[in-house]
Amino acid sequence: MKRISVLLIIVALVVGMVGCPTSPEPTPTVEYSLTISSSEGGSVITPGEATFTFEAGTVVDLIAQAEEGYRFRNWIGDVGTIADASAAQTTIVIDGDLTISSVFVAQYVLTIGSTVGGEVATPGEGTFSYDVGTVVQLAAEALEGYRFAGWTGDVGNVANIEADATAITMNDDYAVTASFVAQYTLTIASTDGGHIINPGDGTFTYDAGTVVDLVAEAWEGYKFLNWTGEVNTIGDVDATATTVSMEGNYTVTASFLEAHLYLDQIGPGLWHLFVFGEGVQATVTDEGVLVNIASDSVDDAETGEFMAAAGRGWEGDFDVRMGFELILWPERSGVRVGLSAGVSPSAWVNIERVGMGPDEWPYHPHYREVYLVNSYDRGIHALTLTGDLAGELRIRRRGEIVTGYYRTPEGWHELYRSRWPMENAGIRIAVWSDEYLFGWQEASVLMRIVEIVETAP
Repeated sequence: MKRISVLLIIVALVVGMVGCPTSPEPTPTVEYSLTISSSEGGSVITPGEATFTFEAGTVVDLIAQAEEGYRFRNWIGDVGTIADASAAQTTIVIDGDLTISSVFVAQYVLTIGSTVGGEVATPGEGTFSYDVGTVVQLAAEALEGYRFAGWTGDVGNVANIEADATAITMNDDYAVTASFVAQYTLTIASTDGGHIINPGDGTFTYDAGTVVDLVAEAWEGYKFLNWTGEVNTIGDVDATATTVSMEGNYTVTASFLEAHLYLDQIGPGLWHLFVFGEGVQATVTDEGVLVNIASDSVDDAETGEFMAAAGRGWEGDFDVRMGFELILWPERSGVRVGLSAGVSPSAWVNIERVGMGPDEWPYHPHYREVYLVNSYDRGIHALTLTGDLAGELRIRRRGEIVTGYYRTPEGWHELYRSRWPMENAGIRIAVWSDEYLFGWQEASVLMRIVEIVETAP
């Protein structure tokens, strides 16, 4: 009985042990450190900048914030478990001890504009932000009628301020302007008788406001007349060497005339120069017309004389004066130097300085060197002895009254006065003779500058 009780107690203990399970050992916690920092120009605001401890596998939010004038660029360091290393706001999975840093970069503003006449095609016009050190391409395009003139403003870092396509390195805030300038064409031509030395014949392009030198040159036997066309900005239209200021598109022409046919240095306006017969030579000089008559000169078949004369028309009243110099004037030359005026074939007068020829001496034994008048109404008259080898002749018209004079040191001496009908006049200066009057000796006369000293309105 006692053995049975002990046995029962043992069985109960064994059963109790089987019915009560054993408790497991606890799993230890694994933790890692996350160290965060930032470069100049910003900070990490979440979770902050320090060393943090997280359990393995934790997903940590990261938020970086740039300061003014900077931008977030990327995360660097142990970035293998960062969701997006280029995003300022992202996450990181903690799978070990990690060290990361947010990187910020300075930014500068580039302000671009342009003047009238073009635009900036690259990168455009306006305000742009670039990272420090960025090389920005610049390209300017001019409109038709303009040219690119250069970059102005903050151009210290512009590679080539004179090139329309260049670059600027961004190391600060910059404002640059593409400058353009208007351009105009100058088309230059010349008539027969000369050419343009500077800038030449053709079409040339110049910036607005450019002062262009113009130089024209006459060929032998011709003379420069004037500049014609769009000449408002030409300095002196009557000068061979002058300038033109480019304020628009211009076409100008240098005009030339045959020097032996037309001349304006004789007096006001254009005078037509005639030469008749053989043996007569007329040369235009700055003082007037130098006439040389050869000893064997021959009459012109139509006019019956040999002559060099310059003439022009005149409207209304006039007072015209001509100077002369007898450079080579032999005795009995038979040559006439005269100033003439006429309003019609039936109204004319010549005031002459005459050296009588050998065939005239018997008829004028006492008047071999004279001033005289030859007029339509009285013929040859008013012969006045003289020894003058230089002097002046004058014809004056006031209304219907025409008066002729010669001049000595004492003043003007009247030789002729008559009444003419009111018509326009032709004025002529001349040196002439004919085979009957001529003394067959060489003669040389300078017809000096003509002055029309008074005219009617």
